[in-house]
Amino acid sequence: MTDNLFSKIAFTKLPYIGSNIGRMLIEKIGSIEEIFELSHKEIEALNLTPTVTKSLKQHKEKAFHLADQELTHIDKNDVSVAYFEDEEYPQRLNNFNNTPLLLYYKGNANLNMNRSVGIIGTRKASHQGIHFTEQLVEDLQNYHVNIISGLAYGIDIASHRKSVELGIPTIGVCGHGLGMIYPSAHRKTAYEMLEDGAVLTEFAFDDKPLAERFPARNRIVAALSDAIVVVESPKSGGSLITCKYANDYNKDVFAVPGRPSDENAAGCNHLIKSHQAQLISSAEDIAYIMRWNEMKHPVHKQQGELFLELSENEKNMISLLKNNQNLSIDNLANKLQKRTSEIASIALALEFKGVLKPVPGNRYLLL
Repeated sequence: MTDNLFSKIAFTKLPYIGSNIGRMLIEKIGSIEEIFELSHKEIEALNLTPTVTKSLKQHKEKAFHLADQELTHIDKNDVSVAYFEDEEYPQRLNNFNNTPLLLYYKGNANLNMNRSVGIIGTRKASHQGIHFTEQLVEDLQNYHVNIISGLAYGIDIASHRKSVELGIPTIGVCGHGLGMIYPSAHRKTAYEMLEDGAVLTEFAFDDKPLAERFPARNRIVAALSDAIVVVESPKSGGSLITCKYANDYNKDVFAVPGRPSDENAAGCNHLIKSHQAQLISSAEDIAYIMRWNEMKHPVHKQQGELFLELSENEKNMISLLKNNQNLSIDNLANKLQKRTSEIASIALALEFKGVLKPVPGNRYLLL
């Protein structure tokens, strides 16, 4: 067996081995091929939990059978696969250990877009909420962003449809396999999204839209986005789960305020009041916080940092980049425990001072 697509898919079919344990095993053993070739004695020596040990010992043949079925679906339905070590895999997801080892997708989207905004909200959106969403997408067009959402009723589908109308790349993240589109009423929009965007999932082709799969979907929406915008939401629901992930990932979260008596505004108002989100009234608010509208005129570099006055935050960022030039903005946010917008602000100051420059993939290069 070679460490090919078949073995990669088979590895994700082993029970009790999620992304955290999977990444740990691959790092420790070296490759999926080597993991599958471990003897029972070698598996025991790894001192894993009983369930993981049992999975590696007893479920290999079943995993191979399921992988074979999955490959058949992939070939018949023009499905693309991105493994976490592949170049096309969304590198934003690799900044977090709980994101999928493998993604299935259809479409032509660049999964490593320069800028991305997740737009989410209630399935029971008001006319005002739909209108705000459409206007937000239209205004974000000026900042060359990709729109991320979950293909659900209400705010989600409004953001996708407006993106398609304007030719803005948009990615719909599903809580089920690509053998269907849920809800089925959105199948036409999902098909139209494929021209410039994509429909994406971590779930196998025939996996159904079970309730427990949607929170998992929400973490991908959060991880793929540079900023999350909640347009309308009650005080509980999927949007707040996505915001929890986004805050855990040090993403910038924005919420549209509403009347205290409006049930659809309760979640947004709570996020703002509890400092889990910033108030937003327009696309310009996002661009300002994210530093997307700043004119960049960096000064000439003068012997590196020798004669520059640097803040503590600037020194810390330079120190991290000296040790690893491959850090993304999400990596820097996690290591420095700051929002991505704060990292962008620090980086902009350093760019003005001629210390670094932005490079593709949301990364920075020291000069």
